[in-house]
Amino acid sequence: MNCPHTWFSTELRGGKRLLRRRLRDVLRPAPKHGRALAAIMAALALCAGALVACRSGSGEATAYIVMDTQYYDDRGSVLEIPQIAGDDSPDAQAINAALLERKAAYQVYMDDPFQSGTWCEVAAFPVTTERYLNLALLENVYPSYGTDGDLYAWVYDRQEGRSVTVEEALDLAGTTEDTLRDAVAEHLASGELSLPLDEDSFSIRGFRIGEDNDVTFYLQGANVDGAEGMDPWLGLYTWNQGSLHRYQETISSDVDTFVPAELVDVMDPPLWCQWRTMGAPADGFVVTRPLALWAPTTAYLGLDPASLEGVLYDATLNLRTSEPGSADLCLPRVTVVGSYAEGNATHYLCILHRTYYYDFLLLRGANQGGGADYAVFTVEDTGDGFAVTNAVDGGDDMSPGAFYQSQGAPADLCAQLDAAYESEGMPILLRTFPADELLPLYLSRCFLAPVTAENQNMEAAAQTFMDTLPVTARGEALTAAFGADVWERLTLSFTQARTASLRTANLDPDTGEESPDGTPVCVTDGDEWRVDLTVDGTQAGHFSVTNAAGPWTLSRGLVLDI
Repeated sequence: MNCPHTWFSTELRGGKRLLRRRLRDVLRPAPKHGRALAAIMAALALCAGALVACRSGSGEATAYIVMDTQYYDDRGSVLEIPQIAGDDSPDAQAINAALLERKAAYQVYMDDPFQSGTWCEVAAFPVTTERYLNLALLENVYPSYGTDGDLYAWVYDRQEGRSVTVEEALDLAGTTEDTLRDAVAEHLASGELSLPLDEDSFSIRGFRIGEDNDVTFYLQGANVDGAEGMDPWLGLYTWNQGSLHRYQETISSDVDTFVPAELVDVMDPPLWCQWRTMGAPADGFVVTRPLALWAPTTAYLGLDPASLEGVLYDATLNLRTSEPGSADLCLPRVTVVGSYAEGNATHYLCILHRTYYYDFLLLRGANQGGGADYAVFTVEDTGDGFAVTNAVDGGDDMSPGAFYQSQGAPADLCAQLDAAYESEGMPILLRTFPADELLPLYLSRCFLAPVTAENQNMEAAAQTFMDTLPVTARGEALTAAFGADVWERLTLSFTQARTASLRTANLDPDTGEESPDGTPVCVTDGDEWRVDLTVDGTQAGHFSVTNAAGPWTLSRGLVLDI
């Protein structure tokens, strides 16, 4: 343990003999000072020595593990960063600094969860024993391929106040790096494809020391690229007392051999490795999904929420139309193919179509896809409108009639619908609003400035600008250089020049200032994309478009490259 260097401190590093000599020196009469001062100094020295002896001589360990960060969001990101507390030794501070460096590497996932299509998983595995603090981080960024993840680990000796090195751990375990490397190589060779180890990929990523100095090593190694036609895969392994386990082989089940759950320190709130089998953290997920990505209600779109079309549309928003964490906007549409009455209620048998606008904050609807399944809505007439009292969807793996019958619909009606489905097509009794009509409505309300077909995405904005070029001086220069048919031969390509920081806010439409009662809009410092013009493969010029104001518009005029 590191002891305080003060005027009255007496350290025990030299053992009892050195302590006895230091006390004798303190007690020796001072030639220039009175006996009273000597007695006071002796008493103080004895007290100080006794206090230090109580702290250091007993080997008391004061260091412990606390959590600096526990972040779990609805997009799937996990970020857990522990710290050592109760000990400010240089080694403890160095470990804490290294852990905070790992946090900094993933800070963007907390600050701007939608900055990319990826999410992070940085899981902490703290293990405390009587003597050691074991800290490990298992890191991954998804989607991923070719790796089980990366791993960082530190071990701190609480009694000696210092880090434990890999060399010391190898000695403690009575093994060598070569032995560990051979264990990974044998594991790969004994597999179904008998893959060779890429020697350069092997590393000891860390270790932990349990009770009775039981050492478990964390290892990493990949198979040789192309061997048996396989891509390299960088696997994580644990080795303990001659036994090797592949981490990825057991993670799909609820058995975790990386660090057994019973060894991990119990934190409040619990860690990811402790709550993941229950599905959600104790305090719930951090909601990151911007308002602009939730499917809008009829009221928000300015439609009649009490109409039959309105209540059917709104009821779909409680079904599978908004995936938490998704960067896509979903606009649903309901097609009624049959109905039957039961008491005061009417059951509507429907097909539920979903139009997905991928990366909506960036593309504003330029990239879309779709999907469909079946739904049954129970609707009652309230006298001044309609109300949905029950809604259920599903049936992806069955015929429409089979799904409707599973929800209580008459068998003969279901048989008729299945027959129509197999032949001329399902009847259409009623349809809610099509997505291509809803999107402009939504864009005009989601963003403060007006959004039109000419500025709703970067391709539209670029084309709008291109339409103005032929009558300009630069347009005439292009015609002179490439001929009158240059406008038919031009192609455009897009390269992102700057990434936006996107969020939602309520803005006063008159002042543009944020206000709790304002209009929900997207606020961004603006993506900027460079648009290159080529003619038959020859670079002709470039300009830039941005969405800094919400709608896409020109940010840099045309520069000729001819």
